[in-house]
Amino acid sequence: DDRRGPRRFDRDDRRPRRFDRRDRDEPQRPQTDADRRRSEVFQRKGGRKYGKDNPVVSRRENDERQVIDEGSVRRPRERDVRRNERRAADERTRDKRSADRRNRDDRRDGRHQFSPPRALDEKLAKEVRRAVGDRRFAYVSRQVGAALDAYDRERWRDAAKLLTPLLEDLFLVLDVRVIAGRVDYKLQRWRAAAEHLEFARAGDPTDMTNMPVLIDCYRALRQYDLVDQLWEEMKLVSPHPMMMAEGRVATAMSYADRGDLQSAIRIMTHGGEPSHVQPHHVLEWYVLADLHDRAGDPVTAKRLFAKVAKANPEFYDVTARLAALGDE
Repeated sequence: DDRRGPRRFDRDDRRPRRFDRRDRDEPQRPQTDADRRRSEVFQRKGGRKYGKDNPVVSRRENDERQVIDEGSVRRPRERDVRRNERRAADERTRDKRSADRRNRDDRRDGRHQFSPPRALDEKLAKEVRRAVGDRRFAYVSRQVGAALDAYDRERWRDAAKLLTPLLEDLFLVLDVRVIAGRVDYKLQRWRAAAEHLEFARAGDPTDMTNMPVLIDCYRALRQYDLVDQLWEEMKLVSPHPMMMAEGRVATAMSYADRGDLQSAIRIMTHGGEPSHVQPHHVLEWYVLADLHDRAGDPVTAKRLFAKVAKANPEFYDVTARLAALGDE
């Protein structure tokens, strides 16, 4: 329609762009002497060159170079070295504990899957059957056997987990109470251990097998009157020399805990030189040497530690104790 007139934004009617106008209207800047010399050099030699040993590296290639940090050039301080050694030792310890835990779990799982637990002896089996009945006997006897296996393998916590649910039904079974008391003693549950072992002692007062453990429980509980009472009972019965030595050690150490080192030394000093050294002799010599060392008599302590080392060089820390005493 002619009445509308021309469109406002026709291509032929638009205003010229700025750069078009500048390129067309502005005069070209004349070259200076420096511009002319630069053009001449460029025509003769080309662009700037950096040599073969130092080529031009683009920004992208430069950004992709790998930077290797080799640490500080300063000499490490002794404190930092010790700290790093401690950290490395802690890591090795954690790794060893993890490996031991995995091996223990593997052994435990393998035992439950492939090897049956220990069969109970006839006397204990009769008592367990009488306590739980025929229907539950098979399961309970397997659990008791597994607890005995765990105790023999020194897996005290596993033994406790197996025994604890059974104690309600087997509370009157003497052998089960003895094992429970021994396990609690190993786990340092002194009061519970004493209760179980007192039950066993009431069932058979002449049995001194658990008396040293019971004395040590009362020593840990600081019930020293009971310690002295049980020690007098042991001396009257005079059981096996190893049991007697363990009871003697527990009683003597209770006097040392009370601060009476001389009474402890007097209890440990008995008899003469044995013609054949037995393990209980070595134990008594070691404890007596320790008491003399604590009482301020290093000469006697060193002489006794030397006897222990001669009989058994790997007995506890006897080598370190001798080295600590030196040439005194």
